[in-house]
Amino acid sequence: MADWGFDTWIYEMLPIEKALERLQHFGVRYGEYSNEHFDKIKDVDQLEGEVKELEDLVPSLSIRMVQMHAPYGELDRLLGSGHEVERGRGIDLVKRWLGYSNRLGVEVLVMHTAIGERAAQSDFISAVKSNAEVNLKVFGELSRHAKDFGVKVAVENRLEAIFGCMMADLLPIVRADPDGLGICLDTGHAIINGISPAVAMGQTRGALIATHIHDNDGYMDQHLPPLMGIVDWAEFMEAVERVPYDGPLVIEIPGSTSSLMACDNKLLLTKGSIDHGIIGNAR
Repeated sequence: MADWGFDTWIYEMLPIEKALERLQHFGVRYGEYSNEHFDKIKDVDQLEGEVKELEDLVPSLSIRMVQMHAPYGELDRLLGSGHEVERGRGIDLVKRWLGYSNRLGVEVLVMHTAIGERAAQSDFISAVKSNAEVNLKVFGELSRHAKDFGVKVAVENRLEAIFGCMMADLLPIVRADPDGLGICLDTGHAIINGISPAVAMGQTRGALIATHIHDNDGYMDQHLPPLMGIVDWAEFMEAVERVPYDGPLVIEIPGSTSSLMACDNKLLLTKGSIDHGIIGNAR
């Protein structure tokens, strides 16, 4: 039977330390550090102070934080840049987050694929091939740094219909160094790209090391709790049992920015559907 966890995003309105304590209070055993919590802190020294506070707190908690979400957006473009200085900035930023993961005892840093620059004269197929080559190179370098920190990098299937949205895009990247790299399956991104999360799970081919579990209407990245969208969760849970993955299924849903009760209610409703086996029997 699968273990489950929650991303701290569900308590985005709280400081990260309080979010962890709240998750623990409701019996959550596993978690992911949401980038939304850290993205608010723009000053590097302040961010360093936040990580130090977490270092002091984490040993006293029973919840085990198994994943951390790296920055994305600007980082994706830095890593895909054709300019060595910009790409170096991206590599250095990832190394900083690998360091944070190591200090907090986190096993996996979740990242998006790099977005390579597209030459104005290139056709679409050439651009995709070029982006694939960029990602092989970038993640090859990042995997070496990850091993230095004792952390693995999980490459997440993208939301956008570009290179990185399919498992077939990610497998060559992670198979280049399976000791340092793996796949993070995002169920919501899969269904938006027309792929059943159950099928996507099967396509991970033993490379799965992290998960983002959420639902949507098939069009928008709504990050709904399971059973609130169009994902066939009974089919998905059957697929989970067939793959060699022993990590937790991490729910990645937002709470509320204004009401702690709304956050609690969403957590309790979702956790209740898990604890009572409703998700795996939703037929």
